[in-house]
Amino acid sequence: MIESDSTRSYLLYAIGEISLVVMSILIALQINNWQNDRNIRKLEIATLGEIQLALIQDTAKINQNLAEHSFKVSNTKKLLDHMNAGAPYEPSLDVLFSIAYRPFFGYNYNIAVYDLVKERGTDIISNKNLRRNIGVYYSQDHSTIRYWLQKLSEIHLSESKRIYPFFVALQEPGKSLRMQPLDYDSVRKRKDITNAIYHFRSLNVAVSNYLGNFKRSTEDLLIEVENELDNLK
Repeated sequence: MIESDSTRSYLLYAIGEISLVVMSILIALQINNWQNDRNIRKLEIATLGEIQLALIQDTAKINQNLAEHSFKVSNTKKLLDHMNAGAPYEPSLDVLFSIAYRPFFGYNYNIAVYDLVKERGTDIISNKNLRRNIGVYYSQDHSTIRYWLQKLSEIHLSESKRIYPFFVALQEPGKSLRMQPLDYDSVRKRKDITNAIYHFRSLNVAVSNYLGNFKRSTEDLLIEVENELDNLK
C-alpha cells in the first residue's frame, strides 16, 4: 500500500514536471511568434515609410517638371505670336527660341524603392489591395511614363537637329543659352521651321498631359500608403 502511494505520487510529480516543460515550451513559442510578428510589422512600417518618402519626392519632381513644361508652352506661344504677327527681330527672341529648342530632361523618378520591396518580399505589405496597387504603379504607371517621355524626347530631338543649322548657339557666362537666328526674316518665313516650333509646343503640351496623369496616380498611391501607415502605427 505504501509502495502504491509512493508510485502514484511519483507519477503525479512526473506528469506535473512534463506539463510544466510543455507549458514553458508553448509560452516560449508564443513569445517567439509574437516577436517575429512584431519584427515583421516593424519592417512593413519601415518599407511603407520608404515608399511614402519616394512618392513625396517624386511628386515634387513631377510638379517641377510640370512647371518647366508650362513655362515652355507659354514662351513658345509668345514666340509664335511674334513671328505670325510679322514683327521685326528683337534680341529677346533669342531666349524664346532657346526655350522652344530646349530638350526634355530631369525625369529621374524613384523606381529603386520598389526593387527594395521585391527584395524584402512583396508579402511584407499585409494589405492585399495596397500591395496590388503598389505593384501596378511601379510596374505599369512608371513604365508608361518612361516610354512616352522617351518617345516624345526622341521626336523633339529629331526636330531640333533639323532646324539647328538655321541658328547659332550663344552662351555667355552667367546667362541663359540663346539661339540666335542666322537670318530672322528667312526663319520666320520658312514653314518647316515654324511647323517645328508649333510641334515643340504640342510636344510640351503632350508631356504635360502624361505628367498630369502620372501625378494623379502618384498622389492617389501616396494617400493609400499614408492611410495604411496610420492604421499600422
